[in-house]
Amino acid sequence: MRFRKELIFGLALLPAVNVSADEIYDSLTGPASVTAGYNLINNANFGPLADSFSTGSADFLLNDVQLALTASDPTSAGAITISLYTDAGTSPGSLIANLGSVNDSALSAYTPATVDFPLASSIDLSANTRYWIEASATDSSSAGWSYTTDVSGLGVASEYNANSFQVYANSGDPNVALINDPYQLQVNGVSTVPLPAAGWLFAPALSLLGLSARAKTTRT
Repeated sequence: MRFRKELIFGLALLPAVNVSADEIYDSLTGPASVTAGYNLINNANFGPLADSFSTGSADFLLNDVQLALTASDPTSAGAITISLYTDAGTSPGSLIANLGSVNDSALSAYTPATVDFPLASSIDLSANTRYWIEASATDSSSAGWSYTTDVSGLGVASEYNANSFQVYANSGDPNVALINDPYQLQVNGVSTVPLPAAGWLFAPALSLLGLSARAKTTRT
């Protein structure tokens, strides 16, 4: 009984591990995040297109992204692919993973609507790191990714968007007019705060408590 009380007391002293559902970027659902237009995704037009986002002070388990997509001709046989990339000097870098794809025929004509890309397995993203979500399309695709003039959403103002011509700051560049609007994107997952280093100091103590209890049992 004494060991049980000591163990409970020791566990109570351990710092909690914080795990919470979270979103870290949202230019999609804010009250002012209305569609201001869209860019065609295929390479013959503006594509590929991309939005950057950054993680916070904790590792982030990416499990879902949502984009506002449309098609000028849903009868076309094209398709788009959504992918996750590293950052390379404030530009899309290396491919990490393809997150999903959708056919033009599944999109609404000229009316951007939210398309969800849930991940079968979460992707562990490093803390304090920038990443990119990129949309690419087949040459036959007429799909487009909508953009918004609102940068007040979570994590939006400090990030970037890119097309095949240039990278633009979401917060605007006074030298570039009307072409610096972020694409509509929401990034969801789980933020995890690792156990502080001091917390692991309790681990040896708990091990000793266990050995002590075993010794007492043996003597009895």
